[in-house]
Amino acid sequence: MISAWNVYLVMQLDSIVVAAFGMAVILGIAAIICTIVAAIAGAEGEPLAPRMARATKSVSAAFFVAVLASALLPSTKTAAAMIVLPAMANNETLKREADDLYGLAKQALKEAIDAPEPVEP
Repeated sequence: MISAWNVYLVMQLDSIVVAAFGMAVILGIAAIICTIVAAIAGAEGEPLAPRMARATKSVSAAFFVAVLASALLPSTKTAAAMIVLPAMANNETLKREADDLYGLAKQALKEAIDAPEPVEP
């Protein structure tokens, strides 16, 4: 059964992907800045260097998580297809109706082929 919450999440997936990509950009810039500051502090022998190195690792890890999220989350259309198509394919009522519709369409085509062509005056 598809709940309202599932529909809401599926419809918000494109926004979530955009937000994850935006966070990836911001965290990437922050990782570069942290790396530069850590390198400068390490070269000058300041006590700030180990903390900046840890900050660089943390920000870089968050950056990779954001990149993976933006790359691997499906689009709204893909997620809708992943939820709706199996539900339709496994629905017995739809299968019966599709068989009936197919039979009616096939019968109508046979009748259209077998019907005599009208004679023009």
